Amino acid sequence: MSEDGRIFDAFVAALCDPSAPARMRGDLSGFIGEFGVSGEDAAAIVEGGARRLLMYRTMVQGRVSALIAEFIPQTVARLGQVRYEADVRKFWAGGGSRGVDLIEVAALFIDAVAPRWLVDPAIPAYLVELARYELALCQVRTSAEGGEPASGAALALARPLRFDGALRLLRGSYAVHRCVCAGGEAHEPALAATSLLIYRDREGSMARTLELSERAGEVVARLLAGEAMEAALRGGAAAAGEALSDEMLASMAALLADLSERRIVLGAEVIGLD
Repeated sequence: MSEDGRIFDAFVAALCDPSAPARMRGDLSGFIGEFGVSGEDAAAIVEGGARRLLMYRTMVQGRVSALIAEFIPQTVARLGQVRYEADVRKFWAGGGSRGVDLIEVAALFIDAVAPRWLVDPAIPAYLVELARYELALCQVRTSAEGGEPASGAALALARPLRFDGALRLLRGSYAVHRCVCAGGEAHEPALAATSLLIYRDREGSMARTLELSERAGEVVARLLAGEAMEAALRGGAAAAGEALSDEMLASMAALLADLSERRIVLGAEVIGLD
């Protein structure tokens, strides 16, 4: 590993490791030495002192916590600022995240708090799903993927489909997408099994949400997993407790045409087939 890499690892540990404050106060030179930092770089860090690193740790953690709240604002509003800050402190105390992507850190925060939120009667039962939905909107809008060219291959029952790379499918028990609004009075989402396709619009600047029926959600989940269209249709129908009827085939054909028009479906997949 390069010297820059060793310094980076030392600073990540200084920011995220729950034991770092005590270890840096006790022996800063030994702490950074654990990561292989030596020579002039080590001397410069030690000269700055543990207090400087601890101040930096507090500042960075505070800024990251504020940014997480910006990704999931309506979740935080329903949770309450006091409880949010308490959960953030537990997140950092548990190690936080070594990720450098802020959306990844936000996702790890949600993963960390979800088990507590789901069993806490003081927390709305839908809150984890709302947090994941708000974050997915950000993930789709800012993803480096998306906007790929169409495959050029016509849809065929024996082939899987190619999808836009920024796409997300969320499935849950609450219609959380209906309670997310830019302004106005917030309301509780209905308890209803929901499948949501979150995609980027044609201009590539906005995340949009398309609500799917139960059987469409079953089919699309299988298509996204790489199943060929016929297998996805049969599996989706069975999972929804339906027969693969002419009506369902017509409905799925209309859905796929709509997804193609929205540039969510980019034709049949051709890799390894032609």
